[in-house]
Amino acid sequence: MQIKHILAFTAFALLFSCQLNNQPVETNSGDNLTARTLADVYNVQWTLTNATTDTGAISLTNLGPFVLMLSTNDSAFGKAGCNFYYGNYSFDGVQVTISIFGQTEMGCSKPYLPPLQTLDGTWTYILGDTTLVLNRDNESRTFVSHYTLPLTNFPVVGATWVLTESNHPRFDEVRNATQFRLQIAQDRRMEIRWASVTNATDTNRVTGYFNRGENNGAFVHWWRWYYTGSWSPVNPPADMDLVGTLEDVRHYTFNSDNTIMELLTDGDIYFRFQKQ
Repeated sequence: MQIKHILAFTAFALLFSCQLNNQPVETNSGDNLTARTLADVYNVQWTLTNATTDTGAISLTNLGPFVLMLSTNDSAFGKAGCNFYYGNYSFDGVQVTISIFGQTEMGCSKPYLPPLQTLDGTWTYILGDTTLVLNRDNESRTFVSHYTLPLTNFPVVGATWVLTESNHPRFDEVRNATQFRLQIAQDRRMEIRWASVTNATDTNRVTGYFNRGENNGAFVHWWRWYYTGSWSPVNPPADMDLVGTLEDVRHYTFNSDNTIMELLTDGDIYFRFQKQ
């Protein structure tokens, strides 16, 4: 299990609180932005899969990942290699303008595309079911996400779900010491709260996003956290280890009356939640 992007993002996380967007979704290409919602774009993790300039294609093979998120409060942020960047954006008809304000400056094991040169400026856009393509002059950027379905009428939204069972190897360490409570909002914001393993009066919290895809696909990514104790990503305590593993979730299931939900990783680890 890996706990991802936990240390670097703290300095920027407070910039990215989101607002609800409950309007219906249409997934057409964007030639009339004002006539529809962009709920299928907001709070989705878009991964860069292709980039071209006026001199040809940029090889991404040996580069660190480049991901983009657009929140409902006009914040643009993401990850370039092991570093995080932040800025804002605005849509105007068929165009989107992205302004990059800054980034962290950690040394990464792989080179990465610089956010300012990669995204900053005004682009025309094409929005598909799982793609977001940005074009300008002789440049293009293609982003892909397979988890773009809206959460309209999704059973998990608006309820509190309590973790009751898991085959995570460290679940028994926290089973009787704390209670994990999960909530997901209409705009894909996700939060899990729990009492400290060592002090039941302290409350820990991690917030991020839940993306939903075809065939019960699910994708979780955390962006902000509050933890009362000290810990190391190399040897995390059981509660942080368990919460971090939720980022490996790729599927979800419900029982017949939608009162029990399971989140499952591709590695056969499951988390069973009961509706409170």
